[in-house]
Parts: sequence; structure tokens; C-alpha cells
Amino acid sequence: MTAPVAEEDGDHTVFLGGDDIAAKRQVHEFLTAYGRRDVIDLGGLTTARATEMIQPLHLALTGALGHEHVNLKVVR
Repeated sequence: MTAPVAEEDGDHTVFLGGDDIAAKRQVHEFLTAYGRRDVIDLGGLTTARATEMIQPLHLALTGALGHEHVNLKVVR
């Protein structure tokens, strides 16, 4: 979390969601202060279900690759 450049020069996407706009702003500032360059605000708390579904993919990739150095990047 605190060293995003350790993997692929830190070029991955972090997803942000919640109903408290001020809290999301603070979290976004925190993430960028630690070097995250790509933070996507998905919207309200209801988007949490979508981000929870990333975990099975992460586990499958970890198993297939044999290590936990796995992250996602949204290419626009």
C-alpha cells in the first residue's frame, strides 16, 4: 500500500467508493500522497459489491502465477 512503485512502477488502478464525499476526498488525497497515480471514484457505497468481486480474480491470478505480486490497471 505504501510503496506502489514496487510493482510495475506503481502504474495500477485503485478503486474508490462510498457515500461520504468529504471522506472520499481525504482518501483520494491520502492515496495520491503515497504515490497512487490512478484512482477511480466508482460512486456510492453500492459499488462495493463490484470491487469485492475482484478478490476471486486476484486469488486465481495469484495461484496461476505462483506469487502475490498482482494488481490491476484500467486502460482508457
